[in-house]
Amino acid sequence: MIAAPTAAQTVRPDEITEIILETGDGFCANCESITTLRNNGEASYHGGKNSRVRKGDFSGKISPADFAKLAKTMVKAGFFDLKPRYEGKTSDVATTKITVKYSDGQAKTVENFGASPEPKLKIVERIFNTTTGRIDWRAVKTER
Repeated sequence: MIAAPTAAQTVRPDEITEIILETGDGFCANCESITTLRNNGEASYHGGKNSRVRKGDFSGKISPADFAKLAKTMVKAGFFDLKPRYEGKTSDVATTKITVKYSDGQAKTVENFGASPEPKLKIVERIFNTTTGRIDWRAVKTER
């Protein structure tokens, strides 16, 4: 993965092409989930066989306005100023990892292990979850 931009190389919201939220639980096998939002309106979700939210593969749509609002909020909240990893004091909660990809092929990933109290990270996680909560998820049929 290519390094995140420096302060001199700021990312504009309209340059963000994809936002991915991965959650995992070190104490639970196959509890992971991966939610991907794209600026073209596509949304996808994969939940492990023991996922607490939903199991399997799903697709949905996100409005360009909702994606733009999410991207703008992430930039405004200072996502690109965050360190690559944060650790909270609780080790028995899900770990989250947020990756933002942008149009020049670069990406930035921030991992939150143990529910860090970092306020910028909380804002980003909250707005992502609010946005995905409005998606009408449809199960993806897989051929067997």
